[in-house]
Amino acid sequence: MSEIKPSVGRIVHYGVQTYPNIAEGGTGEIEAWAALITWINHDGSVNLRIFHPYVNGSDKGRNAVVFSAELKAEHWSWPPRV
Repeated sequence: MSEIKPSVGRIVHYGVQTYPNIAEGGTGEIEAWAALITWINHDGSVNLRIFHPYVNGSDKGRNAVVFSAELKAEHWSWPPRV
């Protein structure tokens, strides 16, 4: 099976470390937040618009986010097929 390439407008997951984080004595678990690819950079990284799942209408942008096959903090990944 060929690798899926990112494209503008695709919905992906963005890994966010839950709080309290490890530095604050927390578990450091990673949550998947929905994100929209808004740009593909020349180096293969992507720019994202990330949607906060707990606050309606709250979103933030991240530039030059790199891919990870598994959910990882501050990386994007494809949502699993269920």
